Formats: sequence, structure tokens, C-alpha cells
Amino acid sequence: MSEIENRILLKLSIEALNKSAGRRTSANFSQKVIISIIESLKQKYNFLKLIEFQKNDDFDISNDFINIKLEVNSYPLKDICKCIEQIIRIIYLDLKQKAGVFFVKEFKECIGPNIISTLEKNGVDVDLLEFEQQHIYSRENQKKSHSNEVSLLGYSWKDVSSWRYDENNAVCILYNQNGQEMDKLNLDVIIKNHINRLSEDEEFYFNEVEDIELKDIEIKFIKLLNNKDLYIDTAINLLNISDDELHNIVDKLTRLEILHYTDLDVVSITEKGKKYLN
Repeated sequence: MSEIENRILLKLSIEALNKSAGRRTSANFSQKVIISIIESLKQKYNFLKLIEFQKNDDFDISNDFINIKLEVNSYPLKDICKCIEQIIRIIYLDLKQKAGVFFVKEFKECIGPNIISTLEKNGVDVDLLEFEQQHIYSRENQKKSHSNEVSLLGYSWKDVSSWRYDENNAVCILYNQNGQEMDKLNLDVIIKNHINRLSEDEEFYFNEVEDIELKDIEIKFIKLLNNKDLYIDTAINLLNISDDELHNIVDKLTRLEILHYTDLDVVSITEKGKKYLN
């Protein structure tokens, strides 16, 4: 399979995210959220400045309504994939209940196996993203009735009973427990003020994950590590994987606290990781 162009990868991913999020909200609302996220991430990912959206009240993020300049193909593929991963996380953390528990699963179905494979080869574990999102969704359901945490809208749940997006005026209207209107907030401002915290604190996502079903290759690596002193070249040969794929496995398992570093280039299995040896 030939490697997909950055421009196509980015375009298809944005379209798939819009379609998946739009199933639970509205097309106009999901588009507004995604465009605001992209605008807010342009300082971190310079290539996002090469994306243009058609300015139209009735636009749809599809076909010719996204224009991505060819120059985006000159950027490292890993950076493109990392950016897509971050956009996915920000969407499901911001939309939470509105995105639905199967948001990432629907994105996977919409995007197809070829692009999923490209993302995974470049360090984006989409299965892990799906697990994280479902885990966070479940936790949010459990704590919502008594949570004092500040939401995306800048209000705690004890004050805000519900909110509605006004498509005509591009504002979010907040309601209290009595159904009375509390405030109207501009969606662009809400999202832009919230992006940095979500995009910078990556450890949060992994600390939320208590358990996950690992892939066969990851379990095989853990067992190899348990049985012998394992050098990089040996692991690559025994697992029949590339250096990058091994790096991605180690990075994922350390962030999940299944492995931990005991020296600069030495990892060992944690107590949490030993359960995968059975």
C-alpha cells in the first residue's frame, strides 16, 4: 500500500471527525467546534495555517469546502498524525456527553482501515483513544450529578443544568435548574480559552486509564522483557517490527505505567504490568 499524502490524510480525518461528531450534535455545531479547534492549534502546528474553509453560512466540511495547500506534504508525517490525535482528544473532551460514548469508534469506522494503519504506524494508537474516550465518558456520567469541576463553558455543573447551541447567532445559551437562561457565550471564545489546557496536559489522558486490553505484539514484548535482558536489535528481530514501531510500543506502555524506566535506556515491568504475564 502506497503512503497516503499528508494533505489527503488531514482532509479525510477532518471530514470523518466532523461526520462522527455531527451525528450527536448538529452539522453546524460540530463544524464550528472543529474549525475553532484548528484555528486555536495553528500556533502549535504551523501547517494548519495551510487549511482554508469556505466562508458560507450553510457550509459543510466535505468535498471542496476544505482546501488544504500542497505545501502540507512537506511536513513530517508524524507531526500530521500527532495533530490529528490531539484534535480527536480535544473534541471528545470538550463535547463529552454530546459526542456520545462511541464517538471514536464511529470515527474509526468512517475513516477506514488504511488511514487507521497510517496513524498507528506513526505513533497514534486509535484503540487506546477509543478506550480513553469511553472511560472518560463513563466517569463523567458517574460524577456529573455532584461535580463542582468547571466545564468547557466556564460554569460548574451545580450551576448549569443544560446548554443549547444557537446556530443562527453562533452562541451557547446556558440554563439553570429552573430552565431560566443564565448567559450567552460566543463559541469561538469558549473553545479558544480552553484549548491550551487540553492540548498541553497529555499525561491526564493516560492517568485516567485504569485498564486496557493490549495488542498481541505488546503482550509478546512484555513477556520477552520478563524472560531475558532484551536489547533493541534483539527485540526488533524477535518481534519482526521496525525501530519506530518498537519505540511506539515502549512509549505507550510506559505512559500506561505498565513499564517504567530504571535507567536512561532501560525499562522494566511494573507491578501493574505483571498481570499481563499470565
